[in-house]
Amino acid sequence: MIGFALCHGWAFDASAMRLLSSHLRAYFPQHKQAFFDLGFTGTPHTPRLDKHIHWIAIGHSYGFAYLMQHNIDWRGAIAINGFTRFCQPVPVLEETDKATHKSRPRNSTQGIPAWIIDAMYARLLVDTHGTIAAFYARCIDVGTIELPIPTTLVREALALHLKKLRDTDMTLPICPLLAIAACDDTIVSTTQARAQFQRHPKMHYIELTGNHLLPLTATQACANAIAQFLASLSMEISHA
Repeated sequence: MIGFALCHGWAFDASAMRLLSSHLRAYFPQHKQAFFDLGFTGTPHTPRLDKHIHWIAIGHSYGFAYLMQHNIDWRGAIAINGFTRFCQPVPVLEETDKATHKSRPRNSTQGIPAWIIDAMYARLLVDTHGTIAAFYARCIDVGTIELPIPTTLVREALALHLKKLRDTDMTLPICPLLAIAACDDTIVSTTQARAQFQRHPKMHYIELTGNHLLPLTATQACANAIAQFLASLSMEISHA
């Protein structure tokens, strides 16, 4: 049996994945579902995943990176507005080019400078509500949907995972992987998504019209893409 393990992104909670889960239920009524909650608006929750079920990880934004760092035998992984490294790495210079006599950065500069997250962290500690409000505003197009700020915000959990988000630099799993990016994502650009995902040997990559909240603003399109991805994996999973 197949199951979906769903995890929301930074500053959200498990409810952010409920709409997508209901669409998936229409496609896959027999599949199990399990929800992670990182505790940004209340008590954190880590579900116990039955080892007899073939689990597919579905993570939104930082939620994808969070799931991938668990020691779980994922049979498939799905990143929605996801990334493997959010911030630019510290440049490592190559040997001086003999032709130009200049040194060039060895590693990719995709992502944002880490100091931006450090500044966000500092503001979070003194104005948690304002920091989350500003972040929500950057996630969506004006007038797309309303994102009310949760009544309860757990600053300690938000701060802890914001630092982890800043430092994330993960290796993709060897299982089949679907990356769903958004053409108008102002948090994780398609340029960054393509650079970080497209070299995976078992990659399915798709770009949808929308913003950084595809599970909420392009739910049906995400469910369609996931259904097509699972159709391509059905024989592999059933014989695993």
